[in-house]
Amino acid sequence: MNSTTFKEKLGPLLPFFWVMVSSLIVLNLSRALLVFIFSEHLELPSELDDVFIQGLRVDLAFMSLFFSLPILLYVVVQMMQPLKNLLHKPLAIYLAFFFAAIVFFELVSPMYISEYGVRPERKFYEYLSTPVEVSKMLIGMYGGWLIPLAVIPSLGFYFCYRKILNTFKAHSSWSVKRSLILLPIIFIVLALTARSSFDHRPLNPSMVAFSNDSTTNTLPLNSFYSVLYSIYQLKDESVSSEAYGELKKDEVKKIVQQEKERYQLAVTDTQAPDTHKNIVIILEESLGARFVSELGGDEGLTPQLNQLLNEGIRFNHMYATGTRSVRGIEAVVTGFLPTPSRSIVKLSKSQKNFFTLAQLLKQYDYQARFYYGGEAHFDNMKGFFLGNGFDEVIEQPDFQNPHYVGSWGASDEDVFLRMHEDLLKETDSAKLYVTLSTSNHTPFDFPDYPGMDESHKEKTRDNAIRYADYALGSFISKAKQSSYWDNTIFLIVADHDLRASDFQLNYGKYRHGKLNQIFPVDGFHIPAVILGGNIQAKTINTRASQLDLPVTLLSIAGIQEHTPMIGRNLDADIENQGRAIMQYNEMQAYWEQDRLVVLRPNQLPMSIQLNEDLSFEKSDFPELETKALAFALWASKSYEKHSYQLSSPKTTSNNTKQ
Repeated sequence: MNSTTFKEKLGPLLPFFWVMVSSLIVLNLSRALLVFIFSEHLELPSELDDVFIQGLRVDLAFMSLFFSLPILLYVVVQMMQPLKNLLHKPLAIYLAFFFAAIVFFELVSPMYISEYGVRPERKFYEYLSTPVEVSKMLIGMYGGWLIPLAVIPSLGFYFCYRKILNTFKAHSSWSVKRSLILLPIIFIVLALTARSSFDHRPLNPSMVAFSNDSTTNTLPLNSFYSVLYSIYQLKDESVSSEAYGELKKDEVKKIVQQEKERYQLAVTDTQAPDTHKNIVIILEESLGARFVSELGGDEGLTPQLNQLLNEGIRFNHMYATGTRSVRGIEAVVTGFLPTPSRSIVKLSKSQKNFFTLAQLLKQYDYQARFYYGGEAHFDNMKGFFLGNGFDEVIEQPDFQNPHYVGSWGASDEDVFLRMHEDLLKETDSAKLYVTLSTSNHTPFDFPDYPGMDESHKEKTRDNAIRYADYALGSFISKAKQSSYWDNTIFLIVADHDLRASDFQLNYGKYRHGKLNQIFPVDGFHIPAVILGGNIQAKTINTRASQLDLPVTLLSIAGIQEHTPMIGRNLDADIENQGRAIMQYNEMQAYWEQDRLVVLRPNQLPMSIQLNEDLSFEKSDFPELETKALAFALWASKSYEKHSYQLSSPKTTSNNTKQ
């Protein structure tokens, strides 16, 4: 096919094709330059495929999304000869702007990545709010580089505009028949390319993450996409002060600091500084206390967990911070408070240098991994973990010959088996292993298992819980017989219960009755137990939050460090002043002793006095309302200012109680 024939066949798509090809050339030349500049961050040549193949995927998806509406509009309009000329200049400006923006952001990228370790994102446009200061900084740092940074994209816009405009005028139109035939095909191709995935979520930065190095993970992206994606994420970043009200900054800081000093007591375990224990955190999907008979729930669903609750440090009144898995991860792995925004696992400012247990334990030479039976880009888990201290993410493609693969990936048994094998064979350093189960999740895919009752094979929630309980019990049974049992601390905790809306819709069915009409507290009660070879069984009846678990784990492991976490050390001899903090949609509840405060957007806080049976009456607790607001504001401000970080490096062995 000669050039003329090719152009004729493309017809009205020719200008778009020209811009796409030109942009792809620029993006891949830039990507190659970035690989050269930042080669020390890559394992060459093995990671080149990931950078360029995933990079092409991102570029095509981005351009398909950016061009879909103009292409479809122009294919329709070009059938109407008198109207099509009216679109030539606006479309030429639109496409030339796109090309110039591509050139501009790729020119900026080497300097930006050198400064911040990632491609341009939200910091880039946040600086626009202080143009004078930023201009002075840029001139001081880059001086003469700013001239080509302004001139080259401007020239790119000018020549691109002229070329596109001439191409629009010169192209051959399609007939009405051909246009109508090709229009749905073009729509489908653009939609599929823009989504770039048949998974639950369309393409996102986490989906192309493949390394625990943030700079490496940024290379497959392009910088224009990175900036626009961070702007898109702003819709999920509600600020507590905008929802619940304001307090003075000093008052917020004072209240939170007093809480930390009062309840984060010294470590309660004794061990030598060089014999740190493994820490294994098992987050059980959707396993509320209502399914656990030891906690007053249904009989017969969790016999294994019932037994384990009596073998370790058992928390009878543990409450989840939210109703999504990422909220559980947020609380247990980072100790961060919930906010009206989405979980920090999914938000842009927390994708690098955000405090996690892995970040802290890396100072003690821990190896950190996250295990997940499905594809870990879901809910941005992979990107978050790799960007914040975890060395590796083990996900569905990493399981060799899994026993069973359901809708959400490899079964719980497969995940536990892989983790068990890794604990057995890797003894050179202490481990932090975190896993999130998947089998107890709609549509409840699970395999047959030994001793399974015939009536338990139906794919129902109760039967999925039975399987999840069996898989958990089998893993712990193997662990007890292993060489690592005595040197490992296990935390088993639910990520959340079922959606709390179940309690509001059916409040009369549950024992705490009418309180759930206001805030569904029953929908947050979950099981939690810490056990291991040297841990003595005991029961803690203090009301507690998932936020308290990472602080308690560090204490039991004998590690005492300054962290930004505000949770309480539940294993210490603290007074029985329980507390739970729970986020439900845009409401946040602060529950302390027999008093509950509910923060509601654009309304005054609601104070509730609870009776012993959790019936209630409205009351007035101004001090508790202030405390609840302080914690909500502290979380939002910490995120906004990117201050939830490890403040000091490991100092000496004095940080570990001997």
